[in-house]
Amino acid sequence: MNFNLDCYKQIFNNLNEAIIITDNSDNIIEANNKALELYAYSYEEFKKIKFKDLEADVSNNIENLDIVKKKFEPIIYHKDKNNNNFSLLYSKSEVSDNDNSWIIYNIKKTDDYLEISNYLEKYKIIFDNLRDVIYTISEEGIITSINSAIEKITGWHVNETKGKHFTSFIHPSDLNCAIEIHYLIQKGITPDVFELNFLFKDGDYHSIEFTTVPMKKNNKIIGTLGVARDINEKKKIENQLKENELKYRELVKNLPNVVIVHTNGIINFVNDTIFDVLEYLPEEIIDKNIYDIIEHQDIVVAKENALKRLSGQLVEPYELKFITKNGSIKTMEVRASIIKFKDELATSCVLTDISERTEYEINLKEKELQYRSILDSMPDIIFLDVDGKIIYANAAAIDVIGVTLDNIIGKNLSDFFEDPEKVNLKKNILKKKITKKQAEIQELILKTDTEEFKDVQIRNSFIRFNKSEANLTVVTDITHKKRIEKEVMKIYDNLDFRVNERTKDMLIMVIELENEIKRRIEVESALRASEHRLKKVLETGPLLMYAVDNSGTIQLLEGNSLKTIGLNSADYLGKNIFDVFRKNKEITNSVKRGLSGKDVHTIVDIEKVIYESWYCPMYDNNGKISGTTCVSLDITERIESEEKIIDSLKEKEVLLKEIHHRVKNNLQIIHSLLNLQSNCIDDENTLSLLMNAKNRVRSMVLIHEKLYQSKNLASIKFNEYINELAHDLVNSYTSNLDNLKLNLELEPIEIDIDMAIPCGLIINELVTNSLKYAFPIKTNPNTISIKFFKDEKNKLNLSIADNGIGLPKGINVEKVNTLGMQLITSLSNQLNGNYKFKNIKPSGTEFNLKF
Repeated sequence: MNFNLDCYKQIFNNLNEAIIITDNSDNIIEANNKALELYAYSYEEFKKIKFKDLEADVSNNIENLDIVKKKFEPIIYHKDKNNNNFSLLYSKSEVSDNDNSWIIYNIKKTDDYLEISNYLEKYKIIFDNLRDVIYTISEEGIITSINSAIEKITGWHVNETKGKHFTSFIHPSDLNCAIEIHYLIQKGITPDVFELNFLFKDGDYHSIEFTTVPMKKNNKIIGTLGVARDINEKKKIENQLKENELKYRELVKNLPNVVIVHTNGIINFVNDTIFDVLEYLPEEIIDKNIYDIIEHQDIVVAKENALKRLSGQLVEPYELKFITKNGSIKTMEVRASIIKFKDELATSCVLTDISERTEYEINLKEKELQYRSILDSMPDIIFLDVDGKIIYANAAAIDVIGVTLDNIIGKNLSDFFEDPEKVNLKKNILKKKITKKQAEIQELILKTDTEEFKDVQIRNSFIRFNKSEANLTVVTDITHKKRIEKEVMKIYDNLDFRVNERTKDMLIMVIELENEIKRRIEVESALRASEHRLKKVLETGPLLMYAVDNSGTIQLLEGNSLKTIGLNSADYLGKNIFDVFRKNKEITNSVKRGLSGKDVHTIVDIEKVIYESWYCPMYDNNGKISGTTCVSLDITERIESEEKIIDSLKEKEVLLKEIHHRVKNNLQIIHSLLNLQSNCIDDENTLSLLMNAKNRVRSMVLIHEKLYQSKNLASIKFNEYINELAHDLVNSYTSNLDNLKLNLELEPIEIDIDMAIPCGLIINELVTNSLKYAFPIKTNPNTISIKFFKDEKNKLNLSIADNGIGLPKGINVEKVNTLGMQLITSLSNQLNGNYKFKNIKPSGTEFNLKF
């Protein structure tokens, strides 16, 4: 342990004996507090006189004794500042360095020799009973004297150590150090306190702390005076202290709270938790002023509490706002106390982050206001009382009773009900409190401030309120209901009297009244059932419902589907939806649109679960948007089923295409067979029949070919089909008609196969007929026109016309019994259509079909 000058000065001033130090000229240059007290001088006065000036003019009255000569100068008399004489003993010793020397007087006041003897005897007793070993060693290293403490500490008897060389007790590893220290002492150098391993009588070596000074006689060093102290216990305590310091340092380091130690605002220590809470590294904040990280408006409070602590006042935990490294503000609860840190008074602050708790309290207050608003908007009167004393009443209570809230709070609940129902009310509440069962609904009479009496129905239940049990009373005004019931009873009472006059009307009235009551009961029951069903749907169905306010804070998060996506409602209430779903742009964009007043219908993906979501804005009482709600339905299974259906449809589509392809190929084979057959026939009539058959087959081949090539297998683009069919027919008759023009006016309309086949056969019959019979003579040019369009009544119109010779006069087309006309009639009926033929001017024929 190293002592500085202040430590030595404190020891010097606190010695029980008076110490005076003079120079060689007898001038007093230093004195301790005991000397100042003995002589009644001040420190400054003492330094202005000589030691000889303190002597009193009296004769010594005690002879020199041997025992005195060994230790003390003869008894002398001194005087104090007030010239009071007193006897004393003193010893003196001379110390010097290279340039100066001083005389040290060790003074003890005494009255007679007996006191001196007692003093010496006590000194000897104290010397022998000291816990520390006091010893002397000669210049040669021989132990010349030692007190009995050696036996208590090491087990060696005094006689076993005296006369031996000190090195015989030193551990071999410490010998060089011990010899070097002994050598330095003989040179007049006083070493610092040191430790050596000393041999105990049991054969083990133990650590001993040594304090040594040169021992002089006549200003000549004659040996060493030393104090040896057993420091095993001290070592154990020091090690324990180190362990405890490490333990507590680690404990403080890993505390979840921020710990800051500061002296007059300058931070001396901070644990690592500050990085987790305020984002500062410890080295960034050490030696900084703590007020630099406290929000400006809270600095005054912080300094006021600091002054209170320093004045010894008890300061309860308080809240301060601290500035984090990124500039944000966090509310912290501060618990501070005054401690000693590195030998100075310092303030230890334990900071607890209560930002979330503060935010929770704000949300709790908002919810309390919401619930209070709900209760105040209810038509029923609501009382909350503890031990019969009302502690809460809603707005309906004030309106109905007609008094202020102050005239309700603190009153007894029974004060507002007419006698004798008070007793029944108390009994009913007491019954429920004792049995813990549902108290029966009671009908009582409520009296208002205007002495008006109202029939009411009350329901009681016990709830926990502020950690105590409170009675919740709901009062429903049934005055109107009672009035109706009384009227009904009056009607029933007078029924016998009026039965002959108004039996029928009365029965109708009673029935209507009963029906009305039943209807109301049924409506109420249906409403309750509907609410129950809606609640069950929300709890058991694949639904997710949430609501946010204007800032995006989640106010409501409910639904059975929360389990599906692994969310807990409590973890997200009060959080901002734009932070929670910042990576899900579909949700955040939909919420923004909902907050802008738009209804939104969209599909969103949450944790690989697909939801069909409906967003709609919420409005406050002023008609302003206060937030948005979302109801989402889990359609993951539906989407998966649809995908399976699509895959199945694709397979069927391939199969259907293959069928159309095969039908087309089969029809093409028939067409080819008819074509081959026509090469073997010379009869013109037969060839004409085969040609008609081939064209009819070709019209159906084209339809299946179009369906096979189409992306939509259910329908074909009929305009493309007509164009291709017409040109094929014209090409088949090019040898007969060199100058033929096709006029096609076709709207791009798709029709299904059930329409396309009969329609195609009709076109085939009519165009073939025109090509064969309409142009016996050449006109310029020969023209066939085909139109296909949809009219204003959404009907399909097919028109085929030519500028040929037209129909013969007087012919009735409907009575013509050819195969072609039979086909046209049959196919038109199949299409549920109407057709007609007519001649057009200047020449030609036109066919019109609507279906």
